[in-house]
Amino acid sequence: TAVEKMIADSKQIPDPSKQGYLINGKRYERQSNFVKRALGDTSIVTEDSIVNMEMGAAVGNFLDIIGRDVLGGNKVKSLDAYIKEAEGMGKSLRSGKGYKINFTQEQFKQLVDELTEVKNELNEQGWKLFTEGLIVHREFTEKEKQETGSEGVAGAMDILAVDPEGKVHIIDFKNKKYRTQDRFTSTLYSSKQGYPSNVSKWS
Repeated sequence: TAVEKMIADSKQIPDPSKQGYLINGKRYERQSNFVKRALGDTSIVTEDSIVNMEMGAAVGNFLDIIGRDVLGGNKVKSLDAYIKEAEGMGKSLRSGKGYKINFTQEQFKQLVDELTEVKNELNEQGWKLFTEGLIVHREFTEKEKQETGSEGVAGAMDILAVDPEGKVHIIDFKNKKYRTQDRFTSTLYSSKQGYPSNVSKWS
């Protein structure tokens, strides 16, 4: 499928640097930097806000790797293994000290059970879930290239889901509370919720 080809192509793209992604020898601005530039970064950065952002990133990494395994139908590892992997991903945070993740076995079981329930329900209804890394990029106009020094903008997608009608949805489960497929899909980022899709314009 087109999504599977995009995933295969994404595997050839190196991890991004602070300057952005290097795709086919050309530099693409990171999506996070693009958003700050486009909207204007008016937030007041304090020591507390930096700590909160970093702690959120540490927990987000932890939930992301569990979610990708469960929703992707991969073997679920032990809680200790996920904590070790997530803490390794976040070792650059807090000036290289990272953050220790505290998560009980009971909480872990509940999370895995809920994600499994959602996965099974979506699969039974014909949804296809893609949890491998998917990087999309879009080329800037000539004016934007001159202004930014970048070829375009690129970013890593969250979990992708294709519904029975062929519509593509982005799943961001980090900020969700759900028990059923209905609640889980009620706020998916898709054209159904008033967010026009520009998928045809993206690689």
